[in-house]
Amino acid sequence: MSQWFYDLRFDTLKRRLLKPNKKWLNVLAEAIAPSEVTYENYLTILTVEYYFDEIATYTSIATTFILFPIIRYSYNSDVYPLITNLSEDEFEGLMLRFLFMFAAEAGGDMLNKMIIYFVYRINAASTGRNLTILNYRTRFLFGVFTAWLVASTYYSMVRLDKIID
Repeated sequence: MSQWFYDLRFDTLKRRLLKPNKKWLNVLAEAIAPSEVTYENYLTILTVEYYFDEIATYTSIATTFILFPIIRYSYNSDVYPLITNLSEDEFEGLMLRFLFMFAAEAGGDMLNKMIIYFVYRINAASTGRNLTILNYRTRFLFGVFTAWLVASTYYSMVRLDKIID
């Protein structure tokens, strides 16, 4: 499937877009299918994109799962009436839904990684981790983003409360 899509995008589509007297089509063809991208590079790019998508999903669910109880039971919980006005049963149901979302995401992620490994013989977790989180520059940027996300949640919830009122 991946080889077929690579051939369609990088060979067939590019060949059909390339015209000798149409410069804008040649630029478009190079933008859609850069000539320096090989099939191995293409698979690496897909792996890194998948890994970033999964890390972003895990981070957002975990941040919400951790911050909602802190917001509900903190000293200034009256700032967040959307969360504090929930009954204990509703809040517990909300937390269980987030826990279920996290478990479903982790299960789907493991299933996807197994399919990728058995079909393409690529270890998506190892390749993605080596090219993203284990790279010190990317790890620094991810850390800054995570700290910014956690710090800005408080402010955004206060602004959301003012917008709703």
